[in-house]
Amino acid sequence: VQLPFCEVHISNVHKREAFRHHSYLSDVAVGVMAGFGVMGYTLALEFVIAQLDA
Repeated sequence: VQLPFCEVHISNVHKREAFRHHSYLSDVAVGVMAGFGVMGYTLALEFVIAQLDA
């Protein structure tokens, strides 16, 4: 089963340590949310729902 998903990071990982810059999932995710705090979870969920409805 292939389900769209969005990778979520509370902080902006690109402003943090270099080892946090690499992701094993972003190349297959439909989106990446970073730096929006906990609001990123809501934004990602709304985005994934929109992808399912499309």
